[in-house]
Amino acid sequence: MSDSFEKIGDAFVQESLDEVSWQITPVVRNGLRYEMAKVELYFTAIKPGLQTLRYKLPIFARVPNQQTRLRDPFFDDFFPGRNRFKEIIVETQEKKWEIKPLPAKGKPESFSGAVGKFKADVTYGPKQVSAGEPVTLKVSISGKGNFDRIQAPKLVNTEDHKVYPPKIEFQPTGGNMNKTGIKTFEYIVIPKHEDADQLMEIPFVYFDPEPGIYVDISQKPSEMVVLPAPIDSAFNEPVLRPPANNNIAQNQTQRLLPIQTIAANWQHPGQRSFWTPGYICIHASSFALIIGVLMIRRRQIHLANNSDLQHKLTLTKEAKQWHQKTQDALIADEPANYIEAACKTIQLSISKEVPGKTSDALTIEDIRDQMCNMGIEENIINEAKAIFDAADLLKFAGSQGNGIDIKALNQSLTIVLNSLS
Repeated sequence: MSDSFEKIGDAFVQESLDEVSWQITPVVRNGLRYEMAKVELYFTAIKPGLQTLRYKLPIFARVPNQQTRLRDPFFDDFFPGRNRFKEIIVETQEKKWEIKPLPAKGKPESFSGAVGKFKADVTYGPKQVSAGEPVTLKVSISGKGNFDRIQAPKLVNTEDHKVYPPKIEFQPTGGNMNKTGIKTFEYIVIPKHEDADQLMEIPFVYFDPEPGIYVDISQKPSEMVVLPAPIDSAFNEPVLRPPANNNIAQNQTQRLLPIQTIAANWQHPGQRSFWTPGYICIHASSFALIIGVLMIRRRQIHLANNSDLQHKLTLTKEAKQWHQKTQDALIADEPANYIEAACKTIQLSISKEVPGKTSDALTIEDIRDQMCNMGIEENIINEAKAIFDAADLLKFAGSQGNGIDIKALNQSLTIVLNSLS
């Protein structure tokens, strides 16, 4: 079943889901048994007035391929059955809601669409820095509501601070998916000078639908200690002195890179290191590819020199094909085709161990004898006999398969094939 929902209704925004969990329950409709799939989705209304919403969902049903065609045994090994799948579009019933608009009266400018019940918490650190050093400012919004509509508090650059865009994370809590949780905005703020000892105000307003009012929980500016930038700090603006003469311009504030004093990091410019992760990965992949090619070639040579093994592999491949035909007939409820394919599957599986006889020539007595020689229990042999008895019923009694329980025969076939393997 696909998780690609198509939402029809532009007045709603569906909350994002990390994974879709279906609940499958059996139901009976008009005397037929079905499986009902149920999933919970959460959405938020963004337009007032009478609004409608419905969903479309594509599902894929496996149907038997009625067309006869040649099959390539090589591809059948990797794609057994190669069934035909049909896409079916299912739709939900249309639902209608009368959406009330948010009140315009008393609406703050900093309101960005958050609806529910929330609280805000602000932490930052370190609390003492030098001008030009970064401070981590973390704003956490927790509670219950439409977290997808909560935008990052708008913090702008000022003469005192430089603010970088936040890293946003959401952690759901409880069992209501995205309806309850904590949304975190982590900013990097750099004070520009020693007088920038107060962080900016954190604005946040939400609408509480129960009393029908806007709630302002903006956080006041936080105090911190900002020391003067070190004299050799790269944050200081460079000061240019006048040139000593017309030919040479000397920058007295030009700084040299620090001298490298760790001997372990010294390296000659022409020296190259081959033991890097990329180098090792490339050569290991090449070596694995060569080994794989050699193993495939060895298997080809082995098969070419062993006719018995080639014969057994061919019979195994044919048995898989006929077993897939039993499953196609089971789905299509075709008893005659199922029984024919089941008998052929057992004959091919047994003929690998009976030299000198083709699979078509094996009778139920031959199959019984070989299964006894293999040490298979009598009750399992009777399961195979039940399938061949059903074939005789179709062949000699003129039955069209009415009254034959092919599901029970399929269980018998599974038991027989498991014992033979």
